[in-house]
Formats: sequence, C-alpha cells, structure tokens
Amino acid sequence: MADRDWFDMHRVCGVGTTGFGGRRALPATVAWTFGLGFAALIASSFEAAALPPWGQAKTSPPASTSDTLVSKIAVFGEDNRKRIPKRLDALRGSIGVIYNERSRTVCSAFCVADDVIATASHCVFRTKGETPPPPEKFFFARPGTASGSVRFAGTASRTAAQHIVAGMVGINTKPPIDASRDWALVKLQSPACRGKNLPVVPMTPDDIETEANAGRLFQAAFHRDFGRWAMAYSQPCFGGRRGEANVAGPVVNDRDFNDPLNLVLHSCDTGGASSGSPLLIESAEGPKVVAINVGTFVQSRVMIEEGGVVKRAPPSPVANTAVSTIAFAGRIDALRSATVLTTATDIRALQQLLISARLLDGPPTGRFESETRSAIEQFEVGEGLTVLGVPTRALLEHLTRNGTTR
Repeated sequence: MADRDWFDMHRVCGVGTTGFGGRRALPATVAWTFGLGFAALIASSFEAAALPPWGQAKTSPPASTSDTLVSKIAVFGEDNRKRIPKRLDALRGSIGVIYNERSRTVCSAFCVADDVIATASHCVFRTKGETPPPPEKFFFARPGTASGSVRFAGTASRTAAQHIVAGMVGINTKPPIDASRDWALVKLQSPACRGKNLPVVPMTPDDIETEANAGRLFQAAFHRDFGRWAMAYSQPCFGGRRGEANVAGPVVNDRDFNDPLNLVLHSCDTGGASSGSPLLIESAEGPKVVAINVGTFVQSRVMIEEGGVVKRAPPSPVANTAVSTIAFAGRIDALRSATVLTTATDIRALQQLLISARLLDGPPTGRFESETRSAIEQFEVGEGLTVLGVPTRALLEHLTRNGTTR
C-alpha cells in the first residue's frame, strides 16, 4: 500500500508556498481571502447588472446578489450577523463604504476625523503585482443615510494618491504576508464626517483579547450578502493573537506574517465588502475603534502519496484578520493637518532633495509614485518624524533645511 499522510496547511493572504512540519517538508499553498465585494452583479446570463452613479448625492449602493450567488467569507458556526441594534444606531453616520466606479468594487470604511476615513490598504491599492484602480474614481458613501457621496481629496487635480497614507502600497500576499500593514487613511475632499468621527483607541492584540473575553468586542460593517447593503452587527466574537479562545498556542508567527505584533485574529462573522470595517469595543463613552478588519485566515488539509498531493480537503476558516489601531492611530491628526503638495514643480523639488539625500534614484519626474512614497517614508523614519509617506509642505521645508546644513 502506498504511504499516505494528511498534512495541515494554513492559508493566509494571497497565493504562495511555505514549508511545514511533518514526515516530509512539502510546499504548502498559502492564501488570504479578502472581504472585498465586487459590485458587478452576475445574473444567470453572466452579464453584469447596471450600477447606480454613486458619485451623485444621496444614492444607494448596488443591490446585493441572491444568496445562491454569494458565498459567506467567514462565518464561524451559526451566522450571528444581525442588523445594528437601536443603541448603536449612531454608527450609521460613522461607517460607510468606498466604491470605485472604474473597477466597481466595494469595501467598508469609517470616519476617524472630520475629513479622514480609515479602510484597508488593499481596498485602495490592491495587492503586490496588481494594477490599482484610479483613486480619483473612488467615492465614500453611507448607505441608508441622507449623507451624500464624497470623493477623495485631490480628485480635481488628479493627486488623490498623495492624500492617502497607507501601511503599505501593494501588500505582499506571499509569506511573510503584510497583513498587519493592510491599513489606509484617506483624506476626503470635504469634511463629510464632521460630528460623526469614531474615537480610535490604541490597543494591543492582548488588550483586545481582554475586551473580547469581557464580551465587549464587536464588528460593524457592510456585507455584500446581508440585507441589501444594510449595516451588519457581528457579536459575540473573540479577538486577540489567537483565532479562538480555546485554540492551544499562538497561530500568528513571523514565518507567516510580517510584523505580527499588530495583527489581530478574530471570529466576528464577515462577508464580502467587509474589508476596511472597524472592530469596536463598547464602553461607557460609546463605541471605540480598536482594529480594522482586513481578511480571512483559512486552513486546508492535503493527502500526500509517494511525495505528491493526491487529495485536497476544502479550506475552512480559522480566523478573520485585523490590524490593531496601534499601527495607525498616531498618524490621523498628522494627515488631517498636513498641507499636501500637489503641483509637479513642488514634487520635482521634493524628489531632487530625496535624490541628493541618496534615498531616491533620479531624475526627478514631478509625479508622485511608489518609489517617491518609499523614499519619503525612509527619510521620516531616519529623522524620527511621524511616518506618512506623502509629500507635504512641512516635509519639503525639513528636507531643504537638512540640505543647507550639510
């Protein structure tokens, strides 16, 4: 009889390979399931249904597809998602969706300042190797409210990317995976969130686990398969460094994830379009944001016969993943108060200074691209500045002073 063994494999974000223990070291498929809702509604004829113009005020998101066409991303056991309870009704003005009219994709997002929202980086910039949709084609809207849609700042001047701070642009989906960097702060073209900002509390995954054990952790998001874009409330759920309270030992490690210290595993039930939604805790002062939901961690099993894979079991979710607020809380005010450079002349001057500092390869182009973002981040880290990675007036002046003192 041929030698057969079952091996466990963890799938985490994207597709790649990694080694794992057992009788042999064999490649393991690794993937991360994103809660990104594609707004193209596939009918039985496989044609996309028409979508409403979200850019107009007081429009609604596209109607969700039927349950037969939508699979739940990560529901643990019984589906505990329900409509937002009355006591949390104010969240309707604070949590919404970002929609890109070019790619027709939807993610959740939430207000953190009068003119700043938070979401997942992959919702805006996609993953490594993918071409991101134009940020000028995004809208932020709050379904079920009278609030109109609003575009990203810089849309009129085609400089929207310069108004977005992100943990990483084009996150890596192969181990070690950049899940804990999958966050973004987006400046809006108007203070559409005034009076609706959610308080963001810096909290470690261990702190979040304490709150979850006390029954105070929940998620609020928009799901493609829930209530025709009604806001869903997921609770009870566990959160922390482990996917469930009864899991023995940590499952977050340096082999699978980059910077896992800010990564939260949670069991709040999610669905398509829930990426970028907040994980919150209930407090005497009201709901507070402690993390951003970004994807799903799943496990597969394969049967090995004579060194080859002969059977694969269907993947099953282990936990959803989120980024702790520690990763981005300190940058919200800095982005809000920043004066962003938008002209090619200013960008070219900034790039020349970065080239002189040997942080960027020349010549200066006057265009804000990923290389310039990375060079800015390197400079900010070296100078002990708040890391934004975007071109600002203060940064240009700081670089100029550094250049004249050398």
